[in-house]
Amino acid sequence: MAPNEAVGFRFLFLSDAFTVAPGAAIDDFQITSQNVEPPVADFTVSSSSICAGETVTFTNASTGTITTYEWRFGAGASPASVTGAGPHEVTYTQAGSASVSLRVLNGFGQEDTDERTDFISAEEQHTPTFTQENTDDWNVSRLVASPGDSYQWYLAGNAIAGATEQSYLTSDDGVYEVDVTINGCTARSNGRNIITSLDEDNRTFERSVSVYPTPATDLIKVALSNEVMGQHQISIIDATGAVLSETQRMKEAFDVIFEIDARSLIQGNYLIRIVSPKGTAVKQVMKQ
Repeated sequence: MAPNEAVGFRFLFLSDAFTVAPGAAIDDFQITSQNVEPPVADFTVSSSSICAGETVTFTNASTGTITTYEWRFGAGASPASVTGAGPHEVTYTQAGSASVSLRVLNGFGQEDTDERTDFISAEEQHTPTFTQENTDDWNVSRLVASPGDSYQWYLAGNAIAGATEQSYLTSDDGVYEVDVTINGCTARSNGRNIITSLDEDNRTFERSVSVYPTPATDLIKVALSNEVMGQHQISIIDATGAVLSETQRMKEAFDVIFEIDARSLIQGNYLIRIVSPKGTAVKQVMKQ
């Protein structure tokens, strides 16, 4: 019997031929099914434009009498499908478009589907970087971020007011980071400990120092080509500015190469600081 449909019955009772006082009884009654609203599938999402790797929340907005919910979240979704009204949190692990559907059913054979083609758009995620450049002023450095659509610079974890261009001039030492936005996806660089206050001797010494390979695996090599002799202090500094190790090396020739054991370092970016009797150099290296 279909929902909201009524069916009438009549029962007729007659006595048989041997009854002395024959009689008859007729009774009418009616059965009506419960009031069932047909299901209409509908849903909302916290955001349909995201970055790969982000999580969105799907919320059921269907109406009517519903007993079963079948969700399909499309390419790159984790989970790819679920049942139940929700809400459901779904992570899109790859860039691209994903089609989403919600099918709703009830126990009376009624159903409806809301299918949205290319509903989720996930942009490629990126990893920003930035470099430190010298300027004509020995106490000022230029920080230059990798290309993007918009930027925000940070010092010691705090946003720098007005620092929203690709490059930023600074005379303040500290740990810097930068947010870079591309196609609506914002990512933050690793922090770098920036030292800006270098005098002429430091500049000359820094140009004579190189650190390689980058990325490094087991060994980091520090090459010096200058006339500065004597004790040199070599420090490894992590992205937070913490000094992880310090060693003393004696330089007795114009060209030398000092080797640093990097096997205990985790993957990431580091600063190598070399302090000599005639100046200080700071170089960046990546550990693989």
